Amino acid sequence: MMFLDTQIERAQIGQGLEEERFALTRDARVEASREKPRLAQRSWRFLKAIASIPWGIFRVVSLIGWLALLAAVPVVNVYVLGVLIETQGRAAREKRWLVSVPGFGVATELGTVALWIWLWLAPIRILASYARDAHFIEAGSATDVRLSSIVVVAQVAIGSHLLLAILAGGHVWNFVNPVINPIRVWTRLRRGEMWRGWDQIIERWQAELQPMRYFTLGVKGLIGAAVWLIPPTVLFALPEKPEGGPLILMLVGGFLLACVLTWMPALQTEFARDESLRSYFRWRDARERLARRPGLWAVGMLIIFALGLPLYLFKIFALPQDAMWLVTVVYVLSVLPTKYLSGWLVRLSDEGPRARWFWRYPMYLLQTTVCGLFVFLIFFTQNIAQDGKLALFKQHLFVLPF
Repeated sequence: MMFLDTQIERAQIGQGLEEERFALTRDARVEASREKPRLAQRSWRFLKAIASIPWGIFRVVSLIGWLALLAAVPVVNVYVLGVLIETQGRAAREKRWLVSVPGFGVATELGTVALWIWLWLAPIRILASYARDAHFIEAGSATDVRLSSIVVVAQVAIGSHLLLAILAGGHVWNFVNPVINPIRVWTRLRRGEMWRGWDQIIERWQAELQPMRYFTLGVKGLIGAAVWLIPPTVLFALPEKPEGGPLILMLVGGFLLACVLTWMPALQTEFARDESLRSYFRWRDARERLARRPGLWAVGMLIIFALGLPLYLFKIFALPQDAMWLVTVVYVLSVLPTKYLSGWLVRLSDEGPRARWFWRYPMYLLQTTVCGLFVFLIFFTQNIAQDGKLALFKQHLFVLPF
């Protein structure tokens, strides 16, 4: 009996081990089956991220083009300044490194429409070039008449398609598929949804653009910056000949302007975050922030004022009004990063103790030196700019592009 019990016990132990081995194998298979979807999901997400890069670049280009076109229009450019100041305030308020620029969605929609219009107009441009060549070679010939007729037909057909595509919603599918647009437009007109849809689009654009708010913000930003920048710039630009007493006056004005420029990024960011004009005059708070992160502010000022230099090259000659968008493209490309950088610096220096004096004071000297070098460089713009000494007052880093 003891032998039989021992054999039964061994059999039970062996069965238990077999069951445990089977359970481990099953768990391994389940885990492997779980890993496969995770790997597939990660691969799909990676591919989506790679595929979204061109779309992201297109959105950024649309935003820059949108702001550049608005900045080229007098009075409207004050609104662009308000948008840039709002971006600066968002970078300082929100705990994110990259915040959205007001009008990003609207710029993307308009950029999509503009891109498809440009693509659909390409055949007309090509046919028109052939028609011009035929007219130049032999005016009134059969080829000339035929090509001219084809150009007219293409203009009517493509123009009608573009109009219907915009009325149908202006989406990518509307521009790609010209067949469905007449049916969709007719359906929307019959149901009375056409004007209701456009009203919703206008309301959505108005809620995103907020024209009055950002225009007012731009006006206040101009006033606050002018109060700080104009007095030292007047002293800096007043002397006709840099010698004797006028030279001392110019040096004093340049030194004061360099000191003001060290505070301006922090002051304008404070105003952008609070949207109160009084924030422009809390220079002690600005100095306190510079004292908390003096090294970061020194590097930040070097980047900010380096980005501000390229636009001064356009002061050498005056462009016609219809070409001002070239200048404003450079303006947006150079100023928008400085707004992000100023907002980040203020947010990073909101809290914390002052840096030690043996680190703080050399960084103060470096900050003032960077701003003084910037003032020294812009001093020569009055000799090469079309508008002379008036170029010294055009501090586009804090005000308008021109």
